[in-house]
Amino acid sequence: MRQAELNSRGQAASDYLLVVAIILAVIVAVVLPLLSQAEISVALAAARSGAGSFAAKNSFTLASMDYVVSGNVVTFTPALYSAGARVAGSRQLQFAVLSSVSAVFTPGVAVAGDCVQGLYNRYCVGGG
Repeated sequence: MRQAELNSRGQAASDYLLVVAIILAVIVAVVLPLLSQAEISVALAAARSGAGSFAAKNSFTLASMDYVVSGNVVTFTPALYSAGARVAGSRQLQFAVLSSVSAVFTPGVAVAGDCVQGLYNRYCVGGG
């Protein structure tokens, strides 16, 4: 009788481990990609805000904020206009956008370089 009890407990433990493994697999397969997508949405909102502030300070109009995802790198391309003509991107615009994105993921850390790192993705700014 003792052996049957041990076998039953062993079976219950392995069943429990199987359930835990399935739950972890679902988290990795479903939840983590959703978190990455949510991060991109938050970064996009911050990038729009930064470009909008830059545009307002310089009497430009922010028409759109396009983005391209390539692997774990997201490149934002703001479209600015002045008097109906497209304005080329500048280092100041890039800094404004990256500073806004950086403030969301790494508050208090100054932007150094051409991109900033989020939790799952790297964010860069392309030419306007």
